[in-house]
Amino acid sequence: MATPPVPRSPFTTRLSGSARETEQRIRSIFQWHKKRPPLWALVLAAALILLCGGLVSCRQSTPYLSDVASGRVDQESLRDTLVRAAQESLADTPAQVDIPSAEAQLIACIPADEGRKALGAVRLQTDTDYFFVLGVQDQISGQLTGPIFLTGGEGAMPHATTFSKDGADYLLYTANSVHQWHTYGDAGLIRYDGDDFTWVWPVEGDLRPEDSQARQDYEAYWQTRKALLAPGGVDLFTQTDHAVINGDGPQWAPNSNELFYAAPEDELPIGVMYQTRVWLEEFTHSGYNPLKASNSSALWSIQSLTPDEFVYPGQRDTETAYTLLARADTNEELYFAAHILFNQDSGVISTVYDCAMGSLEEVSRQVLDSHDRWQADTLQKEAETAILANYLPNLSPGTCNRIYLTRQQPDQPQKGDLRIDVGAYEGKMDFSSHSAMAYPVTLSVYEDRGSGLQWHTGEPFLLILTKDDSGIQVVGEPDVGPGSFSEQESTLQSILCLMTWCDPRVCLYRDGNPIPIGPGVWTELFSSREATPTIQVLEDWEPIYREGSYWDRWSVDGFTALRYYDADQDAFSLNTLDVTRTDFATPRGIRVGATRAQVLEAYPEALTGNYWDKYPEEPDMLTYLAYSTHTPGEITDLSQLDFYEGLGPAILFFFEEDTLTQITLTNMFN
Repeated sequence: MATPPVPRSPFTTRLSGSARETEQRIRSIFQWHKKRPPLWALVLAAALILLCGGLVSCRQSTPYLSDVASGRVDQESLRDTLVRAAQESLADTPAQVDIPSAEAQLIACIPADEGRKALGAVRLQTDTDYFFVLGVQDQISGQLTGPIFLTGGEGAMPHATTFSKDGADYLLYTANSVHQWHTYGDAGLIRYDGDDFTWVWPVEGDLRPEDSQARQDYEAYWQTRKALLAPGGVDLFTQTDHAVINGDGPQWAPNSNELFYAAPEDELPIGVMYQTRVWLEEFTHSGYNPLKASNSSALWSIQSLTPDEFVYPGQRDTETAYTLLARADTNEELYFAAHILFNQDSGVISTVYDCAMGSLEEVSRQVLDSHDRWQADTLQKEAETAILANYLPNLSPGTCNRIYLTRQQPDQPQKGDLRIDVGAYEGKMDFSSHSAMAYPVTLSVYEDRGSGLQWHTGEPFLLILTKDDSGIQVVGEPDVGPGSFSEQESTLQSILCLMTWCDPRVCLYRDGNPIPIGPGVWTELFSSREATPTIQVLEDWEPIYREGSYWDRWSVDGFTALRYYDADQDAFSLNTLDVTRTDFATPRGIRVGATRAQVLEAYPEALTGNYWDKYPEEPDMLTYLAYSTHTPGEITDLSQLDFYEGLGPAILFFFEEDTLTQITLTNMFN
């Protein structure tokens, strides 16, 4: 269904030096804002943390020095002068309220006249929007040499790069926005002559005068176009007639690219860059995109496309391998990387290997040397085979038509197809007889949910696999509660907790040992040289599920475990653990000897009361329930909970006066 072009936000209008016009436009911007929620606050807040007080290296890679005559630039002065100019332009407008909370970053600058003058580009980020400022400063006087160029947007951020060509200096920028699942924006190339700047693309002239023809032509040009930075220039997109929100098709379609300066990608065979852009749009249309949307387009800015000397298994003589790196236009900390094959006969991208989305460090794990990549590629394929054969058929038996990997997707998917994408492993731990690895997995199903057949992609999750001499096996999904661990620890802790089958929130760590212990698989944490345990078999204890099974109590000084021996499995499981020694700590850092206040600070959701009335002596205790969803402060005692809220693994804290004397881990399910 065809729809008229998406109305452009008034926030994309250029702001001139006219105070009256500026105020009118800013007021219309923020009155318009009141009609919509700040959908992209989370995206901008994440970027905001990393932008604080940022400076960039000016061209010539010169560090900051106050000696302007040396050709170096006082970046702090340049940044602050442009920020003040923006504040003055926005004075007495609704936007003035947001400016003090903005974080300013100098994202590009060009020195001139041996450092006496400098062109700067500054980004000011607020909670929901951004401002982009261009201006020239006299470094000696600290004053601007002319009017600034000021524009703004929402849900994204501006980007800029500088280069020299034929003796002239240039700055290329993009300023895009996101609003209600639509994107739009503009871009420009300016030439800096050492005193002032002017536009040379997509129009020629000065956009700053409010009545200039260049400005009118500029705004008309970007009504139906969008640009993303790319090697040597920008990739251009044209707006389609699709009803994007209804899922009819993407908003933007690749059209061409504008090249302004030399880049290594110029040496690539004709068609490779463009076909890579076409493939990137198709591949990230319903997944692997910054918005996590099912009908997205024009969100990845290609940073590089380099020939790949690695020869992949099954690669044909007519296929050439390339490594792609792209950055999100909405978040400069988010990247996408992939190894792809270009088929010279068909002229299209034929295969994708080990793609990844994440931070630059995370996606760089895909860029390995040939030997390591061969090993990683072999391991990856073994993991994919194990997941396809042993995990997915049991996940939803009989509900899927066909199951295949993303890179094996047929040209014509069928209703009910299940597509799986297995990312490169995010963490690996070696044990005595095997290794355990965590793989990110994303599932998509091809079905009609009211807007025709299309791929619907779920949230990514982790799968833990083990590898030993017999091959690779799927262990399962880790049950890691939100906030249980810091981001960098979460993957390894997921592996450890799943390998021991203990809840990562209800476990203890012994000092110097990364293996957790808690209700689940029994783990030996004491060497025979350290202590000789006392083991008491508990006669007549129930329940006993198999003949030959039994309960026992295993203890060393300050450490007592109630275990169940399963004769069929020839293995022990841990039911309850009592610890009175000080070399064990909970995941939140609490150990015996802590004060009551410290326990409550770490576990504000802990409840008073006798845990399932197991302790007739009514000890002074607090209980942390991993699965309870009660609100701390509203529910304070176990007696106030519904029955099912008290089930599952728990940590019991026992006190004498206000000092923690014992930690007990237990689970109501035996």
